[in-house]
Amino acid sequence: MTPPLLSVIVPVFNGAEHIEQLHQEFSKLLPHGVQFVFVDDCSSDGSPLLLRRILDPEAGDVLITLPKNAGAGHCRNRGWEAAKGKYTMFFDVDDKPHPQAILSAIDKLEANPNADVAVCAYTYERDTPELGSDMNKEDIRIFDRALGKQDHKAFPLEDNSATLMITNYPWNKIIRTDTYRATGMKFGNTKVNNDILGHWMMLLLADQIILTRDVVCSHIVRSNGGNITNHRNEKRLAVFAALNQVYDFLVAHPQMRRRYCHIYWEFAMRLLSWSKNRVDKAMHRRFDELTTTLLTRIDLEDFVLIQSRRAPGLGNRIKDHFYRG
Repeated sequence: MTPPLLSVIVPVFNGAEHIEQLHQEFSKLLPHGVQFVFVDDCSSDGSPLLLRRILDPEAGDVLITLPKNAGAGHCRNRGWEAAKGKYTMFFDVDDKPHPQAILSAIDKLEANPNADVAVCAYTYERDTPELGSDMNKEDIRIFDRALGKQDHKAFPLEDNSATLMITNYPWNKIIRTDTYRATGMKFGNTKVNNDILGHWMMLLLADQIILTRDVVCSHIVRSNGGNITNHRNEKRLAVFAALNQVYDFLVAHPQMRRRYCHIYWEFAMRLLSWSKNRVDKAMHRRFDELTTTLLTRIDLEDFVLIQSRRAPGLGNRIKDHFYRG
């Protein structure tokens, strides 16, 4: 049997109100070949029954039901095991795909067999329209600096390492399945921030990356919804485990660690600054302690390289954290 063009992996936790719309949108790709892989994370709203009704196992669709809630990262890893498509996309059940843009990004991968991942544009759909629908401002700057007036560009990561700083969403990338299955790519095991490890592994392990302005997703953000943006409790402390998992990978690949150490620590410092501003003040001391523990992992030679050549301002911020402590 010819494998489908695209596998779509979707974690589901109480997503019944979104499932049919998402399925309908991705079904527009059926003439090109699409495999649905849904992983139900112990939903209580009837999501598995709905999925059994709309999925087609004879066409290769897969439904995995977990006996207990394990988080989106575990779901993505379980779904990844079942992917049969030439390409794979990880999506969220409550977001909106744009099928024509997805096909356009895949066409670019098809035209460049050396490219393993397409990193794509996205928009936001908010219930507070005044916040805008554009990508994050820093993501826009990275796209504009890399592409100029071009629609897309292919490059090895070392030619544009700032790509690592693009927001680590799971659904803004389309990957070549065989490449990443061979490398052991996976998502983190934390219930939140698990997409950080997947993001870094996808980019670090790519032969070439395609950066494209194809808008493949509208990310739905509700002010009273379940997005991590709306949590101010201990769930945010998972960011430290997630960052440690990425650093464990870099330690296991010292050439990558040395080449991208300034990018990793800039990424970590920015993410931690953003996260600290979104936790209750009662947690700030614990947050600072965990930040110190993470920063003590920095390789001394890497720090000297950062401080003396690559990013002196970053080096000063790292030192300032220890002085304040």
